[in-house]
Amino acid sequence: MKCNNCGAQNRDDASFCGICGYPLKKQDGSKNRRILMTIIGFISLFIIGIVLVSCFGQPEITSISIDGSYSKEDSIYKFNLEDEYVLVTPQTKFRIGGTSVDCEIDDTYIATCRSYSGNTKKIMFSNPGKTKMIFYCSGKILGTMEFEVIDNSESKTSKSSTSNNVKKDENISLQHYNAQVRQIKDMMPNYFAGYESAVNYGDFNMVSAYIDPNGPEYSDTKDSILDTYNRGTTLELINCQMTDIQEVSEGEFVATYQVQWHINSVKKGSRYQTEAADFTIHKKNGSYVVYKMSNWHTV
Repeated sequence: MKCNNCGAQNRDDASFCGICGYPLKKQDGSKNRRILMTIIGFISLFIIGIVLVSCFGQPEITSISIDGSYSKEDSIYKFNLEDEYVLVTPQTKFRIGGTSVDCEIDDTYIATCRSYSGNTKKIMFSNPGKTKMIFYCSGKILGTMEFEVIDNSESKTSKSSTSNNVKKDENISLQHYNAQVRQIKDMMPNYFAGYESAVNYGDFNMVSAYIDPNGPEYSDTKDSILDTYNRGTTLELINCQMTDIQEVSEGEFVATYQVQWHINSVKKGSRYQTEAADFTIHKKNGSYVVYKMSNWHTV
């Protein structure tokens, strides 16, 4: 090993120069190790960046579900003007830190939209025509849904006065049924939101207006709210969606709902839970109320 001070040659394992005593630098590969550590550092930062993007990025729209009558031609959804509205829910794959999906209608002369429950949006039809619904999050467009509103009433004709009367009766009956279903669809999100508030504040009166006091659900819900509140559990309603409805008798319906909650429990911590149940609903004092709940289960 050559001394950098006097130039004398020394043994490879020497620590100091045998002539002048100057410390000798050993070729121990430290420079190569520093280069290797730098490369590893850059790779680690790259991997962390990918993880952060996947964890805190925008939600992805995987599909769109529609609660209401529609048909589809190619990629265009077709709705009937006489149905007045449908409920549209963009099915999203949320990442940690994801925010809610907002929307707007490109041509508000044809239709308008407003938030209904969670990510579910209510599209209300005004006039026939084609437009599109734009989904976005934090100002960034996530996707669009093209649709057309059709006025079928202009093309309906009858061959005789008898068939006209039959159709008129059928239309009146159908309109009455649709009106009842719409009232139930408008009431049930308020019922679930009222249940959420009642549990969080321990106040049954915040939901009692949506329950028949003569039905079994009244006392069951009252006991459930008190028990849940005393255990220190809180709820956040994420989404509620009607999956089926049947008229079992005149003015009485059984509606199946799927509901997603964010539950904060003292014992079990924070978790998301999706539930489904059948709700018997009928009109009392001019408003639809829940009479009883059955077939409850987690999904």
